Amino acid sequence: MFRIICLLPVLFILSSAVFAQKADSLEAVLRSSREDTSRVRTLTALAWQLRTSDPDGASRRAQEALVLANRLGDEKGQGDAWNVTGVVHYRRGDYVQAAAAHLRALSIRERIGDEEGSAISYINLGNVYSNQQNGKLALDHYMRAADILEKNGKPQRLGAVYLNIGTIYAEEKKWGQALDFFREAKKLAIAHGNRALEAQANNNIGVAYENTGRYDEARKAYAESYAIGVAEDDAPSMIDAGINIGNIYRLCKQYAEAMKQYDQAEELSRKTQYAEGLLAVYDVKAKTFRDMQQFEKALIFQIRFKAISDSLYSIENTTKMNELTTRWQTERQERELLAREAELAKQRESERRANMRLWITAAVALLVLVFGTWAFYAYTQKQRAGELLAAQKREIEYKNEELAVKNKDITDSIVYSRRIQQALLPSPAYMQQLLPDSFIFYRPKDIVSGDFYWVESWGRQVLVAAADCTGHGVPGALLSVVGLNLLNQAVQVHGLSSPAPMLNAVNKNLAQALGQRQSGEGQTVSQLHDGMDIALLAIDRSEMKAEFAGANNPLWLLRKGELIEYRADRQPVGLHRDGEHRPFTSHSIALEPGDMLYLFSDGYADQFGGGAQKKFKQRRLRELLAEIAAQPAAQQRILIEERFEDWKGSLEQVDDVLVIGIRV
Repeated sequence: MFRIICLLPVLFILSSAVFAQKADSLEAVLRSSREDTSRVRTLTALAWQLRTSDPDGASRRAQEALVLANRLGDEKGQGDAWNVTGVVHYRRGDYVQAAAAHLRALSIRERIGDEEGSAISYINLGNVYSNQQNGKLALDHYMRAADILEKNGKPQRLGAVYLNIGTIYAEEKKWGQALDFFREAKKLAIAHGNRALEAQANNNIGVAYENTGRYDEARKAYAESYAIGVAEDDAPSMIDAGINIGNIYRLCKQYAEAMKQYDQAEELSRKTQYAEGLLAVYDVKAKTFRDMQQFEKALIFQIRFKAISDSLYSIENTTKMNELTTRWQTERQERELLAREAELAKQRESERRANMRLWITAAVALLVLVFGTWAFYAYTQKQRAGELLAAQKREIEYKNEELAVKNKDITDSIVYSRRIQQALLPSPAYMQQLLPDSFIFYRPKDIVSGDFYWVESWGRQVLVAAADCTGHGVPGALLSVVGLNLLNQAVQVHGLSSPAPMLNAVNKNLAQALGQRQSGEGQTVSQLHDGMDIALLAIDRSEMKAEFAGANNPLWLLRKGELIEYRADRQPVGLHRDGEHRPFTSHSIALEPGDMLYLFSDGYADQFGGGAQKKFKQRRLRELLAEIAAQPAAQQRILIEERFEDWKGSLEQVDDVLVIGIRV
C-alpha cells in the first residue's frame, strides 16, 4: 500500500565548497586540474552529483577517482571513491557490489582514523542489510554510526541515522515510534539545510500518516517531498513521493489520477536506472489493476515486479518465477480449451436441432419444395462457416498481437540485462589506466554473453582474467555474474592475489553456489552441470615477473617472434565429472620488455568460415598473433577483428568471442 524510503545512501563530504558545485562547474574544474589530490576530490564530487541523473557517468568518474587515488597513495580519497561507488551500485539495485564497496571504504577509513567517514560507511552498510530484510543487523550498524556521530558532535549527520531507525520501526508497524524519529530527522535536515534528507523525511512522515488513516496530512507531506525533489533535481525523491501520492488516489478509488502518478514514476525510474523505484511502480500498478478488476494487466505487472524483485534480492527465485509463469500459462490454456470445447458442443447441438427442423419440414412439404429446402440449408451452413472462420481469424490476430507484446517484453528485459552485465565488466578506460598498451576484443554471440573478462589492481600487481562459462546467452550470462563476484570475493574478502589459490577458492565457492558436491564414490553430484574455463594472470611490472594459472584455457607469450605456451590444467572451474578436483598449477614467468601476453576463450578458434566452412583453429590464431605482435595493441585489435569478420563472412557466429592482449 505504501512506498517508504527506508534507505539513505550518504557520501562523506570532504569539502562542502567542492561538493556543493553542480556537475557542469565540476566538469570545468576537471579540464584545468592537475593530477593531484584536489582532482581526486573533484572527480568524487562529480560522481556524487551524477549518481541519480547519469549512473553510468557516476560510475566512470568514481573509478577514475579511485585509480588516481591509488596512484597517489591518497587513502582518504580511496575511501571516498569506494563510498560513492557503493552508493551508485545501491541505486542500481546491485546490493552485493554495494556491500563490497562500502566494506572497502570502511576498512580504509578505520585504518586511517577517519571516524566521521566510518560512521557514513556504517550507515550505508545498514541500508544494504535493511533492504535485504535483516533489520537486526541493520539496526546494529545504525547504532554504531549514531555512537560515533554523537561522540564527535556531528548532529547534521544524525538525521540520516534517525530516518533509518524510524524505518526499522515502520517495518515493524510501530508507527508512533517511527513518526517520532522521522520528525527528528526532518528537524535536523531543516536546521542544516539538507534538502535531500528533508524530502525523504517528508515522504516517510506521509507514510506514517497514511497508515494511521490521516490521508490529508499524508498527501501534504508527499507533496512537500515531491516539491523538494523537483527543486533539487533529486529523481529518487520525486519517484518515491509520486508513487505515494498515487497510492492516496488509489485509496480514494481515483484510479485514473493514480495511474498518471505511477506512469510518471515509471518513466523517471527507467531514465535514472532506479531499480527500487521501478520495482515499487510495478507492485502498485499490479494492485491497482486488480482493484479495477483488470486481472490480466495486473498479472503482467506482478510478473514484472517478481522478475525485478528476484534480481535484486535472490537469484535462486528465478526458478520459482518461471514455474509461476508456466503454471499460469498452462491453466490459461486449459481454460481456453474447455471454453472452446463447450462452444463446439453448443454449435453441434445447434446444428442437430436445425437439421431436425429441416427434416421435419422436408417430410411435411411437397416434393417440389425439396430443392428449395436443400438450397436454404446449404446457404445456412456456408454462412455459419464464414462467421466461424472470421471469428477464428480475429482470435489468431489477437494472439499474434499478444505474442508480439510478450516477445518485446522479453527482448527488452534481455537488453536491460546486457546493460547490467556491461556495467559489471571493467571499463576500457580502467584497463587502459592499469595496462596502457593493451586491448580487448569482445564479441558476444547473443545480446548477453557467457564469456567475461576481469581486471583488478591489488598492491603492486594487476590481475587479469579471461573466462568462458558453460553455454552462451542468458544462461552463460547468469553464470558470468557469479564468476565476476567470486573473483572479486577472492581478492577483496579473502585477500588472495596469486592465480592458483584464487582459482582454487573460486572453484570451491562456485561448486557451493551451484549446489555441487562430491558423493561417497568421488563422483560429482549437482543440480546444475555447469562450470567455466578461466585463464588468470597476475602481472608485477615493477619486478618484471608474472604468475599464471589456468582452467582449460592457456596463456600465450610472444617474445621476439617466438610463441611460448603456458599450459592450463585440463579441468574446469566448477563441475568436474572425473572425480575429485585437483589443485590448480601455478606458473612463474620472468618478463622482458616488449613481451606480448595473450588470454582468450575458445570462441575465436571455433568459428566456422574461410570459404570451406571450417574452424579457424588455434594454429591459425598462433600464426595471426605472431604476425601482428609487433604492432601497437590498439592496431592489433583492429587486425584481429578484421580477420574474424573476413573468416566468418556471412556465416552465423557460433560462440562468444574474447581475446585479451597485454604488452609488458
